[in-house]
Amino acid sequence: MYLATTSAQRMGLACLLSCAWLAADVALAGIITNAHGFQIVRRLTGPAGSSSINPTSQVGIGGTDLGHMVNHNGKTYFLFGDTFSNDASEGMNGADWRNNVMAYST
Repeated sequence: MYLATTSAQRMGLACLLSCAWLAADVALAGIITNAHGFQIVRRLTGPAGSSSINPTSQVGIGGTDLGHMVNHNGKTYFLFGDTFSNDASEGMNGADWRNNVMAYST
């Protein structure tokens, strides 16, 4: 039996369980090969003040890595690893670095 004693451990365990729950209801995606002819339509994330249809400064997200999207019960869930505040230049040494973040569409 695993006992999460710190808030970081509890957050990690919650994210792991959430991912397992969501993944249990998702079919595997196929592999895309030979993709070409794409055009950037809009920027979804980026530094504070950048032109974006989805400003993330209100939730303190300037950058993130290892993202994964899952559709479940009519919502799209977004799961990320290292997530940084609007000033991502500070990296893991910044005051607003988080290790696991989950969001969903409404």
